[in-house]
Amino acid sequence: MNVQTKFKMFILATFLLALFLAGCGGPSIMIKSELQAWYRDDLSRYSGAGKLGYTGTDADFHYFIARPVDDFIIIKMPKEQLKLNDPRGTSELGKHEIFFYLVDPAHEFRKIRDLSHL
Repeated sequence: MNVQTKFKMFILATFLLALFLAGCGGPSIMIKSELQAWYRDDLSRYSGAGKLGYTGTDADFHYFIARPVDDFIIIKMPKEQLKLNDPRGTSELGKHEIFFYLVDPAHEFRKIRDLSHL
């Protein structure tokens, strides 16, 4: 095997390892007060208010998505901690949508803006 082939294999292996490691982190589980504090102290500092999207609810959790800087963060909150006015099933999310609507954790996760109105 020549040096050029070894170099290409090294680059490919590095790329595949990076892809694998990027996919290892699942959704972060936060309780209501943790998510509100994170939104207030961290997320709003990077991207301003109204940058937390609601992505649906299943039998156990509400799901949210944010993008503080470069990467998206998926957050799940135990369902019993929050009653949403407009809950939607995670399977209802369209294949070209990443969230249903924006929420404001500072005001009991009330809906700010529906995705269809963006």
